[in-house]
Amino acid sequence: MRVRVISRIGDPFLSPHAPSADIGREHMEVLNSLFFDGSVDIGGVVEIDGTRYVCTASGWVREV
Repeated sequence: MRVRVISRIGDPFLSPHAPSADIGREHMEVLNSLFFDGSVDIGGVVEIDGTRYVCTASGWVREV
């Protein structure tokens, strides 16, 4: 699995996104661990295996 933090913090409303229900369990575990260890904050963007996710105040969403 290839994981890359694109931006640690930013504006979560810059791009359209899909609901967090579309995120697989394995990716969600990685995303949550990045958030809880301080690597990413609200508005941050993470790419896992070519899919980008944005951290919002209500949870992770997938960019579309």
